[in-house]
Amino acid sequence: MEKWFDVQGSLPVMATMHEVWIATDVGGTFTDFIVYNESTGQVASFKISTTSTDQSQALEDGIKRLLNRPEMQEARMRLVVHGTTTATNAVLQRKGAKVALLTTEGFEDVIEIGRQNRPTLYELKVRRTSPLVPRELRKGVKERITVQGHVNVPLSTEELESIKEWLLSKKHEIDAVAISFLFSFFNSTHERLIKDYLTAKLSDQLNFIKHVSISSEIHPEFREYERTVATVLDAYVGPVINKYLSRIMQRLRSLSLDVPLRIMQSNGGVASVQTVIQRPVVTLLSGLAGGVLAGAYSARSLGKKEVITLDLGGTSTDVAVLHDYESVSSKEHQIGGFPLVIPCVDVETVGAGGGSIAWLFEEKILRVGPQSAEADPGPACYGKGGKDPTVTDADVVLGFLNPNNFAGGELKLKPELAKQVIQDLGENMGLNRVEAAQGVLMVFHQNIAHAINRVTLHRGYDPRRHSLVVFGGAGPTHGCFIAEQVGIREVIVPPTPGTWSAFGLITADFRHDKSVSIFKELNDENWDFILEIRQQLEEELSKILRDEGFVDENIELKCFLDCRYEGQSYELKMVHERTSNARKHVEAFHELHQQKYGFFLMHHPIVVVNVHVVAWGKTKTPKFPEIAKKHDQAVSPRFVREVWWSSMGKQVTPIYHREDLLAGMTMNGPLIIEQDDTTTVVPSGWELRVFGNGHLIITRKN
Repeated sequence: MEKWFDVQGSLPVMATMHEVWIATDVGGTFTDFIVYNESTGQVASFKISTTSTDQSQALEDGIKRLLNRPEMQEARMRLVVHGTTTATNAVLQRKGAKVALLTTEGFEDVIEIGRQNRPTLYELKVRRTSPLVPRELRKGVKERITVQGHVNVPLSTEELESIKEWLLSKKHEIDAVAISFLFSFFNSTHERLIKDYLTAKLSDQLNFIKHVSISSEIHPEFREYERTVATVLDAYVGPVINKYLSRIMQRLRSLSLDVPLRIMQSNGGVASVQTVIQRPVVTLLSGLAGGVLAGAYSARSLGKKEVITLDLGGTSTDVAVLHDYESVSSKEHQIGGFPLVIPCVDVETVGAGGGSIAWLFEEKILRVGPQSAEADPGPACYGKGGKDPTVTDADVVLGFLNPNNFAGGELKLKPELAKQVIQDLGENMGLNRVEAAQGVLMVFHQNIAHAINRVTLHRGYDPRRHSLVVFGGAGPTHGCFIAEQVGIREVIVPPTPGTWSAFGLITADFRHDKSVSIFKELNDENWDFILEIRQQLEEELSKILRDEGFVDENIELKCFLDCRYEGQSYELKMVHERTSNARKHVEAFHELHQQKYGFFLMHHPIVVVNVHVVAWGKTKTPKFPEIAKKHDQAVSPRFVREVWWSSMGKQVTPIYHREDLLAGMTMNGPLIIEQDDTTTVVPSGWELRVFGNGHLIITRKN
């Protein structure tokens, strides 16, 4: 696989193609492209600058550049998979739609009262996040559903007219409507009546409303605050996502491409554009999911069931845990200060990347991040005007990075600038330049180690039993050092780490989730009822997948129960086996509770709070091409350079190029491997092995 470069990024040169898959993953600085040739199994990648004002422009620019390649003239583009941060940015930057909230009369302020949980226990002046819907855009509706799901106060025709008139009076203040009524997860009649009523008038009197969201479709589970927030978030990002996806479809049509477009969801599965438009809240963490899937691909291809993924970029690091090749789902995410209870891959994000700035707290304590030099001006060594010392500058000072081959030689680093800012930092701490650089990396690695501990130790998992899959532009450079901090003995480096998250997108199956609250004790008496609810949810999700083109033999279903001991406030999720019985599930819950909290209550009743079904539409999985095998031939380093190692001091270190490595090779550190999109650093005491599928496994020997 050859590649060539220009000032805008790399483009692939591949053998004659037939059917190709395209994956695009939007980052803060670059939009990554993966090109997969279905006929030959070849994979190529390139990057272009992200167009922050309109991410769809970068997507079009990248596909144009690809279509202009001579070898693409005989190719047919089969599909495009897209991971986007459009919804994420809309919430974080408060640039979403103007939303009106309809809720049960008397409960208009639930969205503002929220929970009494304090983000910081001892902070006296807590600054609460302002709700996305101001008080004047919230209307109480005269209706009431009881806790048993019965209609207590019917929704009258007069009330529907009152709602319409109120919305008309706010015509210039709103773009979308969110509807969240008490106990609508038991009985959604009133929410659906209003949605149908408003929808019927969207083309006429209420044509200023671009999106209508109801909680019984978005998140039909109990907990009023979280359910209302989820519904508001769906309405808030709805018009933004709909407009964005419409632009993408227009751009594809302008390129004469009649190609399916799949959108990555927060749950780690893709969906059709039509499905996402109906429930846009599912894209809120779209940009994070690709990396988790890419890590799962690496784990499965190497037979590693327990892994931690580490996506280390220029600004931030994303950490996730995989068990039995599958990502852990979580309902504990927050976005912009709001709880995000829709199914999401469980990713811990920390403000630590190659551009993280090193600074002194109170002029004596070294900190690294979360502030970042970003791409502009970037680290001092970029020569674009950056004045602050960063992690990348420390890497240059210590000799880990080649100033003449950074980003495949596209960017020539200026080591003299890195040395100066690191030396200035060291003088303020009473350290020399090398000591200061090593101190920066020590703090940096500890910051990421803490993030790994939060997704492992804090949740009952031992990180030492996992392999660490490292990718992103800076992941392989720091992977072994971070692994040492948490006691991990095996580090895995994928073939194209810099664009590995984008590769994860084309490995994704379609996925849809549906859950419902039932509040039934887990016993033989309620077992048939649980099975009935499961069957209903499975039928609904199967229909969605059939509408997206799947036949039954390609649909996979799995059910989970959210359970808790009677009287507890929060639930644990466990697998529901249709062919088993209630007693076995009771035993399984005790075991799960013991794992999570260190104890269980043998004779205490267990309540099934929610039944949750996941449906996958299984797609073809790409296979990364095999690399050439070693036949007793030795591979020599391209050159050597002096590198400062914390354990050995300054050492003349061999530098290899990734494309020279052959399957079956074994090498001992210290050594460095350079490639177009990253640098892999192997310290002393670690052994590197090259696998046929292009992965590197680096194992600690002592």
